[in-house]
Amino acid sequence: MHTTKSDITAWSLIALAAEPYVVSVLGSYTPILLEQLARENGVLGSDHLTPCISHVIPPIIDPNPSLNITTEDVNVCVLPILNGKFYIDTSSYALYTFSFSVLIQTICVLTISGIADNTPYKKRLLVLFGSLGGLTTMLFFLLGSHNYYAASIFAILANCCFGCVNVLMNSYLTLLVQNYPYENIKNNNNNNENENENDRDVDVDENSSLINSEDINTIENSELGKVSSRISGIGTTTGYIAALLIQITSLLSLKYLKSIHDDMIWCVKTIIGSIGIWWFVWQIPIGLFLRNIYNKKLLNNSRLSITKSIKKGYYDLFHAANKIKDLKDIYLFLLGWFFLSDSITTINSTAILFAKTNLNMTTISLAKIGVLVMISAITGSILIPNIIIGYFKFDLQHALIGLIIWCLCVPMYGIVALSTNIEMYCLAIWYGVGLGGLSTVSKGIFSIIIPKGKESVFFSIFSLTDKTSSIVGPFLIGLIINYFHNLRGAFWVLSFILIISLPILSIKFDLSRARLESQNFV
Repeated sequence: MHTTKSDITAWSLIALAAEPYVVSVLGSYTPILLEQLARENGVLGSDHLTPCISHVIPPIIDPNPSLNITTEDVNVCVLPILNGKFYIDTSSYALYTFSFSVLIQTICVLTISGIADNTPYKKRLLVLFGSLGGLTTMLFFLLGSHNYYAASIFAILANCCFGCVNVLMNSYLTLLVQNYPYENIKNNNNNNENENENDRDVDVDENSSLINSEDINTIENSELGKVSSRISGIGTTTGYIAALLIQITSLLSLKYLKSIHDDMIWCVKTIIGSIGIWWFVWQIPIGLFLRNIYNKKLLNNSRLSITKSIKKGYYDLFHAANKIKDLKDIYLFLLGWFFLSDSITTINSTAILFAKTNLNMTTISLAKIGVLVMISAITGSILIPNIIIGYFKFDLQHALIGLIIWCLCVPMYGIVALSTNIEMYCLAIWYGVGLGGLSTVSKGIFSIIIPKGKESVFFSIFSLTDKTSSIVGPFLIGLIINYFHNLRGAFWVLSFILIISLPILSIKFDLSRARLESQNFV
């Protein structure tokens, strides 16, 4: 069974349905909503009694942004947790919620991976978790101004559903790449070689040592890299275009809602609930048009019960995790991805909270940031696989390193400057290009270096690495905010974490060697 254009189109609908959630809800509106709910239910840190909303808190003065980090501020707003047993900075409440949601999400992802790899239920799981995610997001409609615990619970449940959808979608990507009709590519290449035979003979004479030493695995990697990056790019671009349309629609809707209702919480929760409807409705065409693609080996396991499939999934997971030490380059890639993902994921929520609290940007201005990120992310997801990799012949690993350096500029600039709205808008564009490129390239690399027949298991490890880092990053940033009561210090940590990934992925990791290792995996 070969991968068809219809398969790729149907697969990309998963991103079209779910990406607006992670970009608009999780990335933009949930941090705003949770911070606002925490502020409206918070008290001043000076006495733990005076409500924040009844006391005008002056804006943060940041004349020397790289050094101005204080540990005491009588005007800081804190949220009482567990009837006042703990008090946390209102800006860190969203980060703690996200960190805990990723912890729960990780458990869910590990559980469903066994069912996905050992039964023919992958498509059913996709539609199930997509539907549950949409319904849970719609529940934000029901939130009141004092329901900050409920808001966190809804965010945790929806994020768990998205994590499961994301892993299942990624495991589909590997199957699409493996079943792609490479014979067509080879035939086209042979035709091109015949048409340019004279030119090729000249090249052989002048560069014979290079051509004679060419490794067939490198040629295969080249084809796999192009196909995987292009298919991944289609999914990423489709998702980002949908997210852009939702962001623009949300921005316009937010302006209208603000004109008829001055309650910002009501406006934001209405936007979030509407995006939940979008996510839910798109499960219908996904269920109708997505083929239930799975490995032939599953025919022998189709009678496994759900319980046995889960147990086998955990066994395969621990077996793969134990074997990771033998797959040196896959291990190095996952290690580098741990640090890279941690920083990239946390940059977005940290920047949104920084813009809201330090730059005092309005909700509408924050929504504009989301629109700019999406436009530039679409640009990056198209530009990187088709121009940088396709036309200029950059390999996936070099493209990844360049994107890391590109993204490093964001937190570095946050350390030394970032004091105006215009600068925030410019950084949003810069960050978006890197985000779109990284999403495409990282999935493209991992999809061609994992062993066949272990797609969901290895993408669960990939997700586990991703999600574990996403637990650590926001939690660490939350602690920093609680101690210093200033988000500027978070950019130091984000820069440091991002720098750690560079030598691992540029020097230690080898893509061709990783491909060979995966072929010998048992």
